[in-house]
Amino acid sequence: AFGHGADSYMLKSADIELIELAIKRAYFNECLLDPKLAKKLLESVYQNRYIDPSFADKNLLDSPTERQIQVLRLLAQGLVFEQIAREMFLSVSTVKHYASDLYSKWHVKNRYEAIKRGAMLGYIDYNLIMNE
Repeated sequence: AFGHGADSYMLKSADIELIELAIKRAYFNECLLDPKLAKKLLESVYQNRYIDPSFADKNLLDSPTERQIQVLRLLAQGLVFEQIAREMFLSVSTVKHYASDLYSKWHVKNRYEAIKRGAMLGYIDYNLIMNE
């Protein structure tokens, strides 16, 4: 709602006095957030503090699998699919499948975008990224 210009946000269950106060605050270009919602919002902000707002949609918040993260971290170290397959004792097609599923989940086009996204989301240590 705030991303689309809302000045305040009240739950349906809010008291009429609180709604009235929110309207008055909005008139003076101030923000009022329903107290029941404030704690949840702050928890959400804290949990997702590494997420760039341009990536913050519900699909990005789907957690990758442990295997997808392993593949991603090895890609970040500069390994190619064949090397990753040997290291993880998997077929090349399985490694590509893990990577492809992760790219789809995060709406990225290639390994470089996935590595960047993984670092932004806290799955990869920036110090591991090669050639950046």
